[in-house]
Amino acid sequence: MDNMLDRLCDMYGVLPHYYDIWGNLHFTSDAAKRALLAAMGVATGTEEEMAESLCAHERKIWVRPLPQVRVVRETSQPCRITISLPVSDEGFDYRWCLRRESGQEDRGDFVPASMEEAGRSHIDGRDYVRRVLVLDLTVEAGYHAFSIMRAEGSGLLAEMSFIVAPDKCYQPPAIHGDGRLWGFAAQLYGIRSKRNWGVGDFGDLHRMIEFCSEVGAGAALLNPLHALFPHAPEHASPYSPSSRVYLNPLYLDVERIDDFAECGEAQEMLDKPSFRDQLCLLRAADQVDYRGVAESKSKIL
Repeated sequence: MDNMLDRLCDMYGVLPHYYDIWGNLHFTSDAAKRALLAAMGVATGTEEEMAESLCAHERKIWVRPLPQVRVVRETSQPCRITISLPVSDEGFDYRWCLRRESGQEDRGDFVPASMEEAGRSHIDGRDYVRRVLVLDLTVEAGYHAFSIMRAEGSGLLAEMSFIVAPDKCYQPPAIHGDGRLWGFAAQLYGIRSKRNWGVGDFGDLHRMIEFCSEVGAGAALLNPLHALFPHAPEHASPYSPSSRVYLNPLYLDVERIDDFAECGEAQEMLDKPSFRDQLCLLRAADQVDYRGVAESKSKIL
């Protein structure tokens, strides 16, 4: 059973061990392995369930003609795309289509039986073969779609996301070659001002960028600004987000939001002496009072 559990972990990307920040080696317990697999819908309760899970995974990767996604680097072209088909179908004529993020389409024809073989398997009484299609195209970085179909027009057979990643991050022209820049590094939440609500906000960031421009700086380095945990504002590390898709609402400059100017109730609340006194206390705090800031901003928002 342990061998089958380890095989399932290998298939689904559950690592057998990891090193912590102090360099200590930790082995993944069987309970953790089962919990992680269960979270992905993989049954591991009994030997029979694990055997079926192994078969289901094998079936999925062979019966599906294309994987769900293919990720390549710009410099790794031409790209090799593995196609899985029943052996009985590999002699037919097929067509492929690459629909680029720009909307442009590239098309071509192929016969799987004439291409390089990359493996065979017998699934549910049927023989399958993997063939390698070499996509000899220059494809720019972006999110594209690749699909295949039978040439006689029986409709789309399979489609996958085709992602081309750049080899390195964007490099501004100012630092090409021997170019050099200087600038300021700041944790946005730690910036103080006479007008913020106890935490640096996008209004402060705007002023900081203006200042950088005024003194000739060419860069501004910031902490991550993604969403944290609105229900637990003290959980404030910018390096432990709840989402990398959304921004942290505590960074909003509330008084510069268009809706604030149109909301009499919000302006009336802000004008109350008790609310103004609370903002003064938040600004004067030695450290950011995340709970106090969150409560104040949430009331207005």
